[in-house]
Amino acid sequence: LAQKQGVNKHPDILLVEGDLGKANLFLLMNMIPQMNLHHFFKDGHKLSEIITPTEYGIDFISGVPGDSEIANLTPKERDRFIGSILNINSLVKTKNYSHVIVDLSPGMINNVTDIAHASHEILLIVTPEKTAVADAYSLIKVLLEKEKKDPMKVLHKVRVIFNQITSEEEHAYWRNILNEDLQDLINMPVHLTERALPYDKNTIKDSVNSSTPYVNKFPSTPISKQTVQLAAEVLQVVSHRDDSAFNKVFNAILERLGLAQAGKN
Repeated sequence: LAQKQGVNKHPDILLVEGDLGKANLFLLMNMIPQMNLHHFFKDGHKLSEIITPTEYGIDFISGVPGDSEIANLTPKERDRFIGSILNINSLVKTKNYSHVIVDLSPGMINNVTDIAHASHEILLIVTPEKTAVADAYSLIKVLLEKEKKDPMKVLHKVRVIFNQITSEEEHAYWRNILNEDLQDLINMPVHLTERALPYDKNTIKDSVNSSTPYVNKFPSTPISKQTVQLAAEVLQVVSHRDDSAFNKVFNAILERLGLAQAGKN
């Protein structure tokens, strides 16, 4: 998503490795950044100092493979990380990022739920399997618990991407299960915004093994075409998103860090 739109329409995109202790995006992009999040968390560097340009027209912040300390952040470290992401355009003087995309790990650890809660938009990638749909439900449930007074605030920013779908019937089946389970949870109608990407095992496998994004290596395949379409759609929605809830979370984090006044400058 980030790569294709970075080249075409949104050159000022920053991709952040949010799977902190199991970084692998640098492998998919065939690059070895000189600096990564270890330098941010353990050496005191600013987030803006560890940004690496890529050949795909976007900027990148790499995680650290196999680092258990970074995988389990303290609340203070987590707040500093989120605050720096939200305030990135104040830290970087040479660019004004239109979008910051954080690639999070699966699961419901605090790193994931807190970053997701602070985001404008959440893209939840779900495969058509019982366990994957259950995990998606659980994550949304945790986010809803953070917004008990206004559950629709969460549901409006969650966009589910059903990945590796073999038919429209399969897509409809899992979509309905997730919507119905959430409806039972909050006792009101739920119609999540969602899309599907087609099953294409060989394209994804070859792309990963060659360290080349599939939208570049196989641009004419259905999954590539639908991914490009999805990227344009998602980035357009985020560009018009109401910032009120986002600013509320941002200011709360700055206050916890003692940076409320700095965030206004």
